[in-house]
Amino acid sequence: MYTFYRQYNSLLNITSSNYQAKKWFQSIIEEYKLKEIPYNNLERKKRIGRGGSGTVYLAKSSLLDEKEKIPYLVMEYANNRTLREYLRNNKLEWLEKIQLARQIAEGMSYLHDIDITHRYDASLPLKIIQGLREKPILGTPVQYIDLYSKCWYHEPNKRPSMLEIFQQLNFLELDLKYEGTN
Repeated sequence: MYTFYRQYNSLLNITSSNYQAKKWFQSIIEEYKLKEIPYNNLERKKRIGRGGSGTVYLAKSSLLDEKEKIPYLVMEYANNRTLREYLRNNKLEWLEKIQLARQIAEGMSYLHDIDITHRYDASLPLKIIQGLREKPILGTPVQYIDLYSKCWYHEPNKRPSMLEIFQQLNFLELDLKYEGTN
């Protein structure tokens, strides 16, 4: 998740170890003229999220200059691993996978709400239009297949928003907890 807050001297701890992500962070720091603050210089840290790859904190810092109104970006790495590496090396049950997807969707929904763009494979939309589709893995919950299939619609207004995806993943997570299905 690549996030920073622009208000109330709030800082968000960022988690990433991927070289491309580091490069992207540097470009954002330069483009938005952000100042980096080491994690240990933060005060009143409050854990606001936790996932398989790290923990997200909201914190305050007396280092911020109210007059400058400059957003700050704080980064900390999750055991020097990427999400892809974590998923490759750890077997997750479906409930854990849905929880992780929900956390990512929540972060992406927030980014979209404050008009922050993020990187993605620019050729992917064209490949999807040309018919590229993921084959469902045996045991994948049907509701999850239905949800990600809706994201392939050619017409943007027919695709679910990140908020809708987040909400659907919440329902699916509750269903899996209720059913005791992993």
